[in-house]
Amino acid sequence: MIKNSNTIGQNIKTLRDVLNKSQKDFAKETNISTPTLSSYENNATLPSLDFLLYLKNKYNISIDTFTSELLSADEIQQEMAAVPSFFIPSNIKKYLGTYILYYYTTSTQDSKNCIIPAQALRMGLLTLYSKSSNIVDALACFNLDSTMLENIYNSITQSNNIYKGTQEIQLIHKTYAQTSKTNYYKGNVTFSPDNIFISLNHNYRDCSLIILKNPNSEQSTYIGGIGTMNSVSKGFNLDPCIQCVALSRYPLTISLDEIARELQFNHINLNMYNETLELINAFKNLYTKASLTSVPFSDEQKTYLIQSLLEKFVDETVTSNLFRIKKVSSDKDDDWYHLIKRCSKKG
Repeated sequence: MIKNSNTIGQNIKTLRDVLNKSQKDFAKETNISTPTLSSYENNATLPSLDFLLYLKNKYNISIDTFTSELLSADEIQQEMAAVPSFFIPSNIKKYLGTYILYYYTTSTQDSKNCIIPAQALRMGLLTLYSKSSNIVDALACFNLDSTMLENIYNSITQSNNIYKGTQEIQLIHKTYAQTSKTNYYKGNVTFSPDNIFISLNHNYRDCSLIILKNPNSEQSTYIGGIGTMNSVSKGFNLDPCIQCVALSRYPLTISLDEIARELQFNHINLNMYNETLELINAFKNLYTKASLTSVPFSDEQKTYLIQSLLEKFVDETVTSNLFRIKKVSSDKDDDWYHLIKRCSKKG
């Protein structure tokens, strides 16, 4: 209950100062307009419950204290530094549903036979459901062919109440288990203000962690996102691996080639002008009569010298551009969101 509106406005401004954010930036972060934030800080209007819940979840601010006591900057920093409580989204139902998964095969043998990226693309299904208001569980099947995927997807999504009743949830379990016993995973979902964490396991044989952006939006339904998946590779060698993964609540109308491109790691931008000049000079020195040395090289020696130079350039270029980390930015996730909106066929 809000006890002192004058206190609230000053506390909001103090918090914003502690965060070193402008009114414009803080308003954008909290999904309100700059004039609305200004009215909160000037005590012209009372902040909405959604606004206060965001501060609680994001910055570990006690709503009761924040609305009843005038806090100093040090006191606000102490609250923010305290161990936060478990984060629960204000609208947990928006995430519930069945999603189509897109990812690459992690089998080395399968990858060798894939000439184009789309041939390495694999699909699966992920269902998020809740037995209580605060807990979200997950079921998943991987490596489904298009026909099987469509049949399961249609079977599960045909009922609007599929994620609420115990019988409906049991039906989902049964459908997944019967369809793909070797690729049937169970798990749970946790949230932070910025991310969604989906932890899946298959009888302790394999575990998978999917991390997605948690969009700061007022959309009533989460329709999917793009993130990373850390799992054990399939095939002979069971090695840890990481890759991009995409979720869509609806079937997409675009080609698998287009989806595959969305999941590729960023290409490096190469500038090999200096190396090209050096290679041209090497050709001139080896193959023009004007620059022949007193002891000319044989054709085999020339080939070896050019090969060595090329290998040196490639090695230096690859080493200086080695993949170290992969980040899925908010812009990338937003691009995928708009792709779903533009290219989905809602059932």
